[in-house]
Amino acid sequence: MVKPILLAYGREHFPAVKKDLNCVVKNLDSLNSVFQRDNTRVAKPISIFTSPPTLAPAYATAGSPDIIKQGNFINKETVRKTEERNRILSNAVLETVPVFGKAPEITERVKSKDYPGAGIVASQLALDFPNLVDDAIDAVDQLDKTIKTKLCGDGYKYMYKKAYDFRKAQHPFSYFRGTLLQDYVNPNSPKCPNPKLGDWLIRQDKTLWDTKLRNISKQVFKIQESEIKTKIKDIKSTPEKPVNIKAKSFKAPSAFGKVTARAMTRVPVIGLAVSGAIEGCQAANEIKNGEKPVKAINRAALRLTSTTVLTSTLGAVGFMLFGPIGSLAGIGIASGLNYLVCKAIDKI
Repeated sequence: MVKPILLAYGREHFPAVKKDLNCVVKNLDSLNSVFQRDNTRVAKPISIFTSPPTLAPAYATAGSPDIIKQGNFINKETVRKTEERNRILSNAVLETVPVFGKAPEITERVKSKDYPGAGIVASQLALDFPNLVDDAIDAVDQLDKTIKTKLCGDGYKYMYKKAYDFRKAQHPFSYFRGTLLQDYVNPNSPKCPNPKLGDWLIRQDKTLWDTKLRNISKQVFKIQESEIKTKIKDIKSTPEKPVNIKAKSFKAPSAFGKVTARAMTRVPVIGLAVSGAIEGCQAANEIKNGEKPVKAINRAALRLTSTTVLTSTLGAVGFMLFGPIGSLAGIGIASGLNYLVCKAIDKI
């Protein structure tokens, strides 16, 4: 009976034995030591048989996609999948970091030649940079004052510097307020090139809670709302005529209804449209590369839903429980989870 033996690592490392099977077995230990000593070289296998002496293909042939490492055969596809999984996990962790978190997404879009999508993401990041800095300052301010009050033994007395109780209310987010575009769309600002256009844009700058979804949510979750004064400047505010916005306070029989209302207050309609444009660019790029239109569009819709729901919900929960620190942490965690979810969606 023909009995193939393990590959010799090279003719120079293993004596050519074709007849004596016992001799081959005795040299297996030396073969293992060769693998451990030099595991970087590509094997050039030969086959050894006791009978007949005709050479035949062994377990792997020269040029095979298999590689030898520590005496084991590891498929290159397995290595590739492992490296890809590690890369996705590391990018997901990076996504949790404000500002720098969008770097992996921009890089991946550029590599896939989705240049319009990469440009929009980068522009969004640049425009919203002042808001991100302001959120970080709020979080640091909260942490500083919390530590001081704890050390003084006075308990938790921190008050959100925007002067409203974040446990009871949520101020509405804006696409323009606090960004680099604020002065250019504020019709009361001398920097605004077209006051009429600016006024129209501000009227469109509302949240999901200000749309028809508000009435549906109120009926389904039996939500009651009221307003609370804040010290947050309205986008039309000027030093001569200061105007502050009001935060929304929600009451509902269920915590889910309350969180839903607060989450909707954190989603600007224009921001949602821009996110839709980003996903649309990716879908168009996939269709260009041969993907079926229906499949690409469905994936884009799922990614948009995931991004909106995770970011707004976890951000709302974090802010309601822990204030600015919780909001920042919630958005960061949501970004990391959303990255993983979107990668899973892309495989559908």
